[in-house]
Amino acid sequence: MSNYYIADLHLGHKNAMEKFDHRPFKTLEEQDDTIIENVNRVVMPQDNLYFIGDVSWYNPQKTAELIKRINCKNRFLLIGNHDRWIKDGACRKLFQGVYDLKRIDDEGRIVVLCHYPLAVWDQSHRGSYHIYGHVHNNLDDDMKTLTHSILGHSEMKNAINVGCMLSYMNYTPKTLSELIERK
Repeated sequence: MSNYYIADLHLGHKNAMEKFDHRPFKTLEEQDDTIIENVNRVVMPQDNLYFIGDVSWYNPQKTAELIKRINCKNRFLLIGNHDRWIKDGACRKLFQGVYDLKRIDDEGRIVVLCHYPLAVWDQSHRGSYHIYGHVHNNLDDDMKTLTHSILGHSEMKNAINVGCMLSYMNYTPKTLSELIERK
């Protein structure tokens, strides 16, 4: 059993596809199908899949239909600012857990999950990891500047953006080991 992470799918969100990220898809359906196919290609039914926020722009019914197409049954959601659909009880039941912030163990490594990037997190000074989304591909440099103003240095050591649109994510969930290797 492995843990996989991905953020900012923005299923059904035309502006995210065309304006924010300039995603390479011709239609929302192509985007949604590609992301779901990528998830099902790498994540096995017994694995843990952590959605680090902003999964869907659709209504609860359409969102539930898409989530049900994902083969992995151990799904967890870190709520993002666009995840209003999670208030629907039927959608909430599709997840093993729904959180604002979550600390987990990933093969002996502490990982703090939150949709929003944190400058400091539990055990950050002792080598723990922080997995986040929200900033897409355009604010990581701003985060380094902000971190420098808070901590006196610009390195967000072990903080990893898992926005699906990033080149190393390629609209596909990754394990922590895969994410560390890309650094």
